[in-house]
Amino acid sequence: MKLLLFLSTLMLLSFSCKKEEAPSGIVEENNMCICTEDYTPVCGEDGKTYSNACQAGCEKVKIKSKGECSK
Repeated sequence: MKLLLFLSTLMLLSFSCKKEEAPSGIVEENNMCICTEDYTPVCGEDGKTYSNACQAGCEKVKIKSKGECSK
């Protein structure tokens, strides 16, 4: 019984300590937006191709689709 109580408490503590993750690659400091340089192109609603979703997010552009925009 003590073992069950101990394991239950341990499990509850492990769930309560879970960190929230930052949005993918976006780090904002002093109004600067810093993204990784990985090339996973997305097409913005403005018709421009961005190198990744983070870059589009920095420009405050919603993503229309994955991949490059059609020309």
